[in-house]
Amino acid sequence: AYLQECEKYLELTENDIELADCYNNYATIYINLNDLVNAKNYIEKADSIALQNDYQELIIQLYDTKALYYEKALDYKEALFYSKKYHHLKDSLSNLDVDTTIDNYKESKFISPNSTNTSTNLTIYLIGMLILGISILLFLFRFKR
Repeated sequence: AYLQECEKYLELTENDIELADCYNNYATIYINLNDLVNAKNYIEKADSIALQNDYQELIIQLYDTKALYYEKALDYKEALFYSKKYHHLKDSLSNLDVDTTIDNYKESKFISPNSTNTSTNLTIYLIGMLILGISILLFLFRFKR
């Protein structure tokens, strides 16, 4: 109920950027409450406003929010995809390579990534985690002696 009251107030302010930031925050709140339906709804609202206003900082935050959303939805391929895009955009901003990355974002919106790249990356990630796990077990075994 509180979130709907805040939303009504923000819509009256006619400040799209502030409204989009709040939608993104609402999405994060709903993700943490495991209400993925409302979370996705707010992500899409924030996404729409961010694209209309070319609000680059929010676009970056939306990648992070989408990664969190997909992680909670147990769709790890999508979570990894958006996490990588989030970090790439953050790094790109520091290199002033914003225009191409933002254009790539506008084309992808809330659409699935290329499954071959993601599955390859996921495989590499899982192999790395397996090696790390084995290393820890060997260390603990040796430490126990």
